[in-house]
Amino acid sequence: QLGLAYKFQRPYRYNTIAPLDGTGVRARATTGIPTLGASRAFVRPDVLAYHVTRPILGGRFFLKGRATASFGDQLAQDYVGLARYDDIEIDVPFVGALALDDAERVRGFRRYAVGTRALFGSAEYRLPILFDLNTTLLGAVRLGGVAPALFADGGLVWTGADLDGAIRRSSVGGELKNEVSILGFRFAHALGVASPTDALGAVWDGDFDDVEVYYRLQAAVPF
Repeated sequence: QLGLAYKFQRPYRYNTIAPLDGTGVRARATTGIPTLGASRAFVRPDVLAYHVTRPILGGRFFLKGRATASFGDQLAQDYVGLARYDDIEIDVPFVGALALDDAERVRGFRRYAVGTRALFGSAEYRLPILFDLNTTLLGAVRLGGVAPALFADGGLVWTGADLDGAIRRSSVGGELKNEVSILGFRFAHALGVASPTDALGAVWDGDFDDVEVYYRLQAAVPF
């Protein structure tokens, strides 16, 4: 795997959950070469970008986009598509966000979408910090700032040139983000609710079976 990343972010006390601004672009390519008689070979280009806008009505817009493709005979763990569960991202000091998985998820959906091409986009309106819990538990766990956010997710997955047969997903919802520090390491976690939308943008039809309540552990910026 070979990649190149650029990231700009000003220091801020609450960067873990509500960065003031920021811009990032990461481009990388992963390849698998057959060895010991194996027949699988593939290459997977991947581009991810994000941008945090200037203040808007007291809050900020966080925009994220990603494009991924696969050429050749990919391994099962290197699938291209949308994940069933949220990626876990931990913001490690001096390193940045480390992810334990490598696929995006449209919040509100709990099903995989697999193909050879994938596009993903997310827009969040992040409100200012509501309050700081400033609470320490057992002398090792500290709960910090709390901030709400509204979001819209969208994803497109297809195989080859069959764009007409693409899997399309979109959702809207809200999250309550909180900063937690464990033994000095700071994490961002959130409790959220999401509802899938249809092609016309209709959101909720009164059926709670379509509404997902979820918990996620993710850094404020993806890398």
